Amino acid sequence: MVFDRGSRQIIEEILLMDGMVPTDHAPMLNDHRTYSIDELFGSVRDFKIIGKKLHCRFYFADLSEIDNDDEAKRLERAWIKVKQRHLKGVSVGYRVLKSEMIAPGTSRKINGTIYTAGDLPLRVALRWKPREGSLTVIQADDASHIRQSMEATRMNPKLLKHLQSQGLRSDA
Repeated sequence: MVFDRGSRQIIEEILLMDGMVPTDHAPMLNDHRTYSIDELFGSVRDFKIIGKKLHCRFYFADLSEIDNDDEAKRLERAWIKVKQRHLKGVSVGYRVLKSEMIAPGTSRKINGTIYTAGDLPLRVALRWKPREGSLTVIQADDASHIRQSMEATRMNPKLLKHLQSQGLRSDA
């Protein structure tokens, strides 16, 4: 469910994965906050569709060159919450480039699949482009979360050394 700015109402929306316009880079944000560079935690790259799911990698910025900075501390706190698997929610901010609307209670065949709107209008996004990826406490889509085991994640060695110099345990 999303807020449709055009009709100024809540609608249901489906993003067709084969309609994603490729991008090689998008900002990684704190909960879709776009109003300050302090909300930029890194970048999202390596976008690819596997089956009917979007997969991508979230890269945390390396702020090891900044000593005792509030922004670096915020980023470190976010990374630790992800690493410890307390924070698993992610979300994509996107722009719909081409879509079809289906009125409530009706069905339509689109690209060989029949879509049926429930009580709300249904927008099927035929072409869309990722604009940002966000770490979120509660994501809109329950299936959207960090999937890779944190054990397989390797932190930038320079960042790890800096964090350890700031008190991070070597076994953390």
